[in-house]
Amino acid sequence: MTHARYVTSLVAPWLRLFLVEVGAASSLKNKPFIQTTALIGAMRTSVVLVIFLGVVRTVHGVCDRPTGGPNMDLFTDVTFPAPDGTSVTFTCQVGHRSVGSGTVACSAGTWSSLNMRCEKFNCGSAGEVINGNVDYSEGTEFGAYARVVCNDGYMVVGQLTVYCGSRGWQGRLATCEVIMCDAPNPIVDGYFSPVKEAYEYSEVITYSCEGQHKLNGSKTVTCQENGQFHPAPPKCVLVNCPEPRVDNGMLAGGARPPYGHMSSVTFRCAVGHTMEGRDTVTCDINSKWSPALPKCNPIECKAPEITNGEVVDGARPTYKFEETVTLKCNTGYSLSGQSTLTCKEKDQWSAPLPVCTQDKAGNGGETQTSWGALWGAFWPLSQLLLLLLEVTLDSGRKRRELRKDPRELHKTQKL
Repeated sequence: MTHARYVTSLVAPWLRLFLVEVGAASSLKNKPFIQTTALIGAMRTSVVLVIFLGVVRTVHGVCDRPTGGPNMDLFTDVTFPAPDGTSVTFTCQVGHRSVGSGTVACSAGTWSSLNMRCEKFNCGSAGEVINGNVDYSEGTEFGAYARVVCNDGYMVVGQLTVYCGSRGWQGRLATCEVIMCDAPNPIVDGYFSPVKEAYEYSEVITYSCEGQHKLNGSKTVTCQENGQFHPAPPKCVLVNCPEPRVDNGMLAGGARPPYGHMSSVTFRCAVGHTMEGRDTVTCDINSKWSPALPKCNPIECKAPEITNGEVVDGARPTYKFEETVTLKCNTGYSLSGQSTLTCKEKDQWSAPLPVCTQDKAGNGGETQTSWGALWGAFWPLSQLLLLLLEVTLDSGRKRRELRKDPRELHKTQKL
């Protein structure tokens, strides 16, 4: 006998009694007291029936749908709640493997303990790569990607990554092959070495030019990871710089024409001019002088300015080379230094600017003559006095000598 039939056989008598009592109560409409008694009996029977069903469910229980663990699914055709004695089985989701038993059974309204866990599938090693390695930065469990990394000078050939699926790594592991660069195109008026059909990674090619041509660019190029040479191949060019000319300047030395690559010349400026720029320039690969040719600018001196003084005549903002200027002090001031200056090389005057010093006040508030002015006036007179003194002394000396020897006087008179 099944569980359902067993429960039905127990419940059926009580259910029939309940229906009879309800029917009897409904037929006694004209007898209220008896009808009420019948309804009370029906209610008592229904309570007993409910209690009985609860007892039956506990003793002969049913189980609701069981709950599994992480990454588990329940595949069954059982209808829930399931009767006592029912068994169901859990399975692990895709990419996971089971550890333990996944079957549980319903007993007295309770499922037995689930003794299974689902672990992610581990693909392990994807294999070895010659001249490279496998990057497992995402791990080796289900859902992870592994990437092939090649050593320097090698490139990946094939699928760059493989995927860890439910049955292991999916896809073929890539290989690492040596990087090769095709031979470059020849250059006009030049050549390179060594000459090969293909070049391995990091191999270097050296270029040279023919005749008077010069390399414009890098002399060497190298095979790179992308299979191309770097930098770009050079060109062979003829270098010829134009005649260097500088206004108010002249060549002071250096190469003679024609001016080829790396030819250098040196300039100097004419008298009265100063140079702006470098005096030596060199012919570069682009047939241009480097740095730019210098300039020879006229020498000019700024107008001198002195405190408490002024320019005597010809005052102007600037003065050309070898032009002069005369300065004087204002009334009450004396000049110390040279009053006349000349514009010289390097935009400088021939002497430091003079200084105007205020004269000192004498007795009665009159201005005393400065020592410089007094000495200037006394100097010629002092020289004359010294000359007269020297002549007088010399004449006296001769007279004294004649007094000592008369014959000398006689000789002197004859002469």
